[in-house]
Amino acid sequence: MKAPVLADPRFWGWLAIALAAGVLLYVLSPILAPFLAGAILAYVLNPLVDRLTGRYLPRIVAVVLVLLFAKRSFSHGANCRRSSPGSTSSSHRG
Repeated sequence: MKAPVLADPRFWGWLAIALAAGVLLYVLSPILAPFLAGAILAYVLNPLVDRLTGRYLPRIVAVVLVLLFAKRSFSHGANCRRSSPGSTSSSHRG
């Protein structure tokens, strides 16, 4: 007859490891977030860099062009969502 899972010491060992890893990720999340964002950006923008590199551009030039384009795109999107300083809210009835 097989012992119940809760009686297996390996189960409790793996559970402790999983909980410790979860707590560690939770505590280090403010530090790890920029690295995760950078990895996602690199993964998304790499095909464009590869395509520009295939068009006889040196890789460093392709990377700089793509990063400048991405920075301009992100900053332009942030500026479009921000309201102008002189505008007032439509719900304000002064």
